[in-house]
Amino acid sequence: MSAAPQFPPGFRWPEEQPPQQPPLPPQRALWKRIVRGAAFVIGLLLILIAIAIPVLLHSAKFHHYVLRTAREKASTALSTQVDIRDYGLTFSGISPTLDVYGLRIAGAAPYSDTNVVTVGHARVGVRIVSLLQRKWYLSDVEVHRPIVNMVAGPDGTNNLPKPKKNNQSKSDTNIFELGVRHAVLDGGEVYYNNQESDLSADLHDLTLHSAFDNAQQRYSGTLSYADGHLKMSKYNALPHALSANFDLTPQQFVLRDATLRSGESQIVLNATVDAYSTKSPIVNADYKAALNTTEFRRILKNASLPLGTIHLAGKLNYENPTNLPPANAVKLDGNLSSSALEVRTPSVRTVIRDIAAQYHLANGNADLHGVRAQLLGGTLSAALSPLA
Repeated sequence: MSAAPQFPPGFRWPEEQPPQQPPLPPQRALWKRIVRGAAFVIGLLLILIAIAIPVLLHSAKFHHYVLRTAREKASTALSTQVDIRDYGLTFSGISPTLDVYGLRIAGAAPYSDTNVVTVGHARVGVRIVSLLQRKWYLSDVEVHRPIVNMVAGPDGTNNLPKPKKNNQSKSDTNIFELGVRHAVLDGGEVYYNNQESDLSADLHDLTLHSAFDNAQQRYSGTLSYADGHLKMSKYNALPHALSANFDLTPQQFVLRDATLRSGESQIVLNATVDAYSTKSPIVNADYKAALNTTEFRRILKNASLPLGTIHLAGKLNYENPTNLPPANAVKLDGNLSSSALEVRTPSVRTVIRDIAAQYHLANGNADLHGVRAQLLGGTLSAALSPLA
């Protein structure tokens, strides 16, 4: 036997162990280095842009260049003279707001000497949600003191501009994608044929307020004007005013408490229009009206019309899936009443009391039934129906 120490197989003294390599430092992933480099470049560009924009905005030469270019581009696009007195561009963070002052659009020939549109001040505010995802919406649209002057000649010509056709693909953007959060139109005026003609009209103090509910994809607002006039042929002008509330979604238009007034007369309308963007919209409405005949005597220049107030109330329906003539697609049901109508003519002077009737219109045919009235100390009853 050997007295030498026994070692397990493969045993080595410490100095015989192979030297261990120190661990390599972890290499940074290539994509991380690219992202960091890109972020640095983008950050540098944003800093340069942030410095350059105020410089450009305060540069008189740049301001006049943009103004001149805008006039030229707009005039070319509309094929008529467009003038812009001035503009202003401001930023809230990265979201811009554009103000335009003194916009004038000349009418098309042969009425180019009359401006078809003038606007005292307009503002468009854009809210940018994300540059990378290209998400934005119109936060504010305002139009102040707009004046529209439409002229139509007897030969069918008019002063509306004829925009040049754009051969590029059409944009599918609609007002619901724009999502205008706040819209205002005030101090507006509208004129139609501001000259001697068979039909002329004007509206003053035109006002529109609208807000957008993004969750429900719905616009809600009010529309009104306080001083309107409508003149037809040889008759006197009809003064009138309108106020209405509305809701608009991609599928439905709702008109609430639309009130048209003329002196002591007024008509109140509530209506719903479904599928309004299709060729077969469906209209359901109810109405109430109080018509003062004294005003109609003045407007129509007819002293033989009776004096008093006529009340109307009923419902209207329009649905036309088979492309019938519009008159055949309308259905109308209602009641007519008046407590008293005074008849004044050279030969007759009397009062007709307790007037009542029901009327019905469908398939282009109308009938009047349940007619009754107190006349000359007796009771009158009648019915009128279309001939078979």
